[in-house]
Amino acid sequence: MDIQAFVGQRLICVAVIDQADDAVPLTEALLAGGLKVIEVTFRTAGAAESIRRIREALPSAVVGAGTLLTADQVQQALDAGAQFGVSPGLSEAVARAAADAKFLHRQHGGGVHATGRTGRHDRADDGSWSGGSRRPAERRTQDRGRAHGPD
Repeated sequence: MDIQAFVGQRLICVAVIDQADDAVPLTEALLAGGLKVIEVTFRTAGAAESIRRIREALPSAVVGAGTLLTADQVQQALDAGAQFGVSPGLSEAVARAAADAKFLHRQHGGGVHATGRTGRHDRADDGSWSGGSRRPAERRTQDRGRAHGPD
């Protein structure tokens, strides 16, 4: 991986790709627009295949895997050719799998939030989040443009 292209890129496209057939045309458009880095989220069944196709067709693109929630997904991302990985929360199993494979990986969610709880976020089987101080998307949308004070 061209680490300079990765580090020097100010914007990274985070893409949810439902159909692997869309992966290469999307990445071609990003490259034409000057974006060299794409993170394909593991929110769809076609994520690994999308990464594989981009890596084979467009070697100049820097391709990562996002929303890595399990050690198995880390392995799928590596097998597909992902050059980096991102997780939305702190997971020992994901961190261990990435470290064991020497996979460039970043987990979000560390630190202490204003609520006094740790920044750990866990995803339940139904896709909902628990822990930390995250608010539902509807609430974040309502809060935009409004001063934040006690509820």
